Amino acid sequence: MSMEDALNKWLGKTYESSRFHSRVLPPALFTLIGGKGIIADRIAEVIGDVPGNLIDPFLGTGSVPLVIWQNNKIGGRIIAQEASSAIVNAYNVARDNGDTLMGEIRSIYSKYAPIDRDIARDKLAPMYNAGIDDPVKSAAMFIVLSRCAFNSHLQMNKEGKITGGFQSITPRRIFTGELSQSLHDRWLRAVRIIQESKLMVQKATHDSWVDMVRGAGPCDVIYLDPPYEGRGQFKYPGEAEVGVWTEEDTRELIDEALMASRRGVKIVMSNSPQMEKALSDRGFSTSVFTTYGGPNAPPNEVIGVLDKEFRATCVVGKKQEE
Repeated sequence: MSMEDALNKWLGKTYESSRFHSRVLPPALFTLIGGKGIIADRIAEVIGDVPGNLIDPFLGTGSVPLVIWQNNKIGGRIIAQEASSAIVNAYNVARDNGDTLMGEIRSIYSKYAPIDRDIARDKLAPMYNAGIDDPVKSAAMFIVLSRCAFNSHLQMNKEGKITGGFQSITPRRIFTGELSQSLHDRWLRAVRIIQESKLMVQKATHDSWVDMVRGAGPCDVIYLDPPYEGRGQFKYPGEAEVGVWTEEDTRELIDEALMASRRGVKIVMSNSPQMEKALSDRGFSTSVFTTYGGPNAPPNEVIGVLDKEFRATCVVGKKQEE
């Protein structure tokens, strides 16, 4: 079966993909725009086994690498970076003080629940923006606030202050505002995986992804999920700190990925459907699908894979050795 056929088997070339969602939400600390929570397990299957390191220059919620680590599919380690200082802090806290972090989250819910969006906007966000010196308390508050943002659209400025995302809607509460057992367990699973993997997340700049891609070696896998062009007013939180990501940036990223693939690196990239041609023109196997709505919903994702040299170097060679 060709890579294109394999992709189409999982992702579907048609737009009848509302069933593409994960049945169980993956381990993740955050709920953010562009997060891959609902499709993380499917992307993990496309990535498959990682003989070397898994490199993620645009970590965000971390759903995909955390799922792959959880499934014991990574032979090396996770090498990651992230643009948002708040997210980097939360990962570091989870790794070094995970139990204390979970205790602080429980404390916030105990004091303020049910936390609807008015409470998040009028009480918790101002507390966060005023500055919380304790990194554990700051991380806990950020995690809770990301959960409360409307449709995952938490907005932040270049100083790392929360500027919006808590629009009132009808009904006023679309979630209970309580710390359910399932939500608690999801966060706890993420903390444990971050601890087990000893995940080190570097603070990204606008162009620091270049060194990560160029530093990948044979049998490494790079997962690329850069900010998508065309999100309008809704920007990924880290963009405010490092500068808005553009289509030109994405095309430069694709070119660097192509060069890395020639060294035996597997590339898996997710992006908006408007980049499908750019990916196909560089030799990626692609599939377009939707992650929301019914069968007539327009596509909102494309997955591209480059792995010819990777399969020749790592997959075929591994089978021969066995």
